Amino acid sequence: MKRRSVRDVLDNPKPEKEFYVLVTRHYPMELRKRGLTLEESPINAWSIRDKRDLAPSRELLNDYKTGKITWEQYVERFKTEVPPILAIPNLEWYQNQAAGKELVLVCVEEDIEYPKCHTYILLDYWKQKKAKEIPPKKMPPKKELPLRATLEPWLEAARVRKLITEYGEDKNKSGEY
Repeated sequence: MKRRSVRDVLDNPKPEKEFYVLVTRHYPMELRKRGLTLEESPINAWSIRDKRDLAPSRELLNDYKTGKITWEQYVERFKTEVPPILAIPNLEWYQNQAAGKELVLVCVEEDIEYPKCHTYILLDYWKQKKAKEIPPKKMPPKKELPLRATLEPWLEAARVRKLITEYGEDKNKSGEY
């Protein structure tokens, strides 16, 4: 698993080797500039469209882009919004969809922004998961999940965000809601 920018994927696609998952909150401007729809691009999936949320919230993204928070604050808030327990199953699902190709997380941030892109946080989650797997698990054959099962991670993330908004992070140090 690795990451690439939207521009890099559009300029140098490798669809025979790579499976591209767009992990952005907003539709990429680069696609609009080139007059492409998502379906006309080499990008295979968009996590927002698939209800497998791997992107920062609009509020978090806006706070960071406007300088209201530092990168370190961004990382902490992102890890609250998209914790490993929610992200890993979604990354595994896309890994299965890739059917042997390398999974590539695609974001609008260019590589020169390293490491200031949420895709690096997602890649760290994946590396930590892989380090704990000894031996690697054999994945079951790909099958479609019932709608409820595919929405549960997203619904749980939305529930946690709502509770944090209502009660604040400091009041939840005990881990109880």
